Parts: sequence; structure tokens; C-alpha cells
Amino acid sequence: ELFPNIRKFSRRIRQAGQPGTINTSWDSHGLPFELTWYGIVAGAEYGWSSKNISRKRFDDKFISQFFGADDPVLLESLYVVEGLVNRTNHSIDPDRSRRTCDRLLKRLDACAARIKYNRLFIDYLRLALKIAGFIAVKDGMITYVTDMGVDKWYTEGETEAAIRASVSGLKLE
Repeated sequence: ELFPNIRKFSRRIRQAGQPGTINTSWDSHGLPFELTWYGIVAGAEYGWSSKNISRKRFDDKFISQFFGADDPVLLESLYVVEGLVNRTNHSIDPDRSRRTCDRLLKRLDACAARIKYNRLFIDYLRLALKIAGFIAVKDGMITYVTDMGVDKWYTEGETEAAIRASVSGLKLE
């Protein structure tokens, strides 16, 4: 379900016969405000529309109207950013999350020339994907060190060795 809190809040406001809604944005991880447009537009959609719009319909409208381009990488990147904001992605499989971010960054570069509107947003999206990839690496390091056993205090050298082993082969820019 798309933004269940926004949808439920808007529905309750309409049921109560109130004239409008409140749409707020709380950034997470210090991400730029510009990355919240997806949620802000969802708040406007549910606040103004009495229809029960599906996530696919909303996504199609958002990508088309916000970017002027229909490329699935834009939507997939937004979902990764949404997961970053809501902390739903990375703890399940940090290495897969990092690889997804790397793959999306490459594909985003390839589709950037086709963007008609809000081109600056693509730079913010790149930044968010890099942050998401970094968080996935950090979560992977925590998982790796935790999996070594929490009943023991590690020396600085042991901790450093564990971290080096968990990030070997990663390219952090």
C-alpha cells in the first residue's frame, strides 16, 4: 500500500467532513528536502482526491508528470530512497542492498538525459542512492561483527580485521 499513514489520515479527514489535510515532511539521515517530493505529492493526491488510487496508478502519474519520462529505474530508485527514509531495506540483506544501489546508480546515469523536468532531482537521487549504499555497508559491518559473537570484547585489531573482511572488494566513493 502506498503511504498508508498518508492515505488513512486523508480518509479520516474526509470522513470527518473537514476542509483539508496537513502535509508534513520529516527528513531522515540528513537527506535533502528535495527527496521528499514523492511523499509530498502522495499527500496532495490523497488529500485532494476522494478516489482510492492504486500505487501503480500513482507511480505512473508521478514519474510521468514529475520527470516527463517513463523509465522504471526512476521508480525503483525512489523505492530504495523510501526504504532508506523508513529504514526498511538494508538490515535484511546488506550486501544485496549495496549491489542494488550500485546497479541503480549506473542505470540512473543512463536515463538522466531523457529526463525533461526536475533534472536537479536526479542529482539528489544519486546522493540518496550513495547514502543508501553506504548504510548497507555499515549495516553489513555491524551484522558481521555481531555474528562473530557478542559475548566477547574485541581488541582494536580484531575489530579492524572484521571490518576489513566485511568490506573487502567494496568501492566507496
